[in-house]
Amino acid sequence: MSGAGEKRERSDKKRQVKPLIPLDVKEAIHRISHITNTPIKDVCEFLALFVVQDNETLNKLSKYFKRGVVLGNTYYNGNIDAETIEKRLQVPSELVNIKFKRDDYEHIANLAYALDCTPTRTTGILLEHAARNVKAVNGYVYQNLVSGLTDGQMRELRKVLTYINRHNDDRSSWMTILSMIVGDVRPATRKLRELVEEFLGKGNKNQ
Repeated sequence: MSGAGEKRERSDKKRQVKPLIPLDVKEAIHRISHITNTPIKDVCEFLALFVVQDNETLNKLSKYFKRGVVLGNTYYNGNIDAETIEKRLQVPSELVNIKFKRDDYEHIANLAYALDCTPTRTTGILLEHAARNVKAVNGYVYQNLVSGLTDGQMRELRKVLTYINRHNDDRSSWMTILSMIVGDVRPATRKLRELVEEFLGKGNKNQ
């Protein structure tokens, strides 16, 4: 039982993290934020939590693990003599501000323990990997498409994506599609659904 005057920490209290990330990574995150019309902190939170559970990313990072750790359902061996991951950025960089739920922060803290880094630097490392991870970026963009569009509009956009990939050597993504729809300058007053309706309307007229 808490003593008189003792403050109890809320179980849902978030932990604030302010990692430094390279400017090109921040620009990529800004781009995702722009085309989805969502806050940068939300983009960062999703991307970091996606790759901290991504086996491919963890396997790449495991060569730097100084300590053994269980991440998800996998135990990774540590090696005190393993190469030390870069703890200070040597390129132009800027801060981003993120808040994680307690349990999510613990996932990152566990990885930080293995890397012998602070959770803040570890978050920055995760964001660097996430900005180049097509699955992570696609996951965020798709999540926002689904939440803002009707089932019919999503079906039409899937057809567009299939058509583009059928006639293109490069595998296009949901990020590509949304970039086509939104363009370089997204009108602040236009909703995603309106922009998609306009895009699909043009496509139907050209068929």
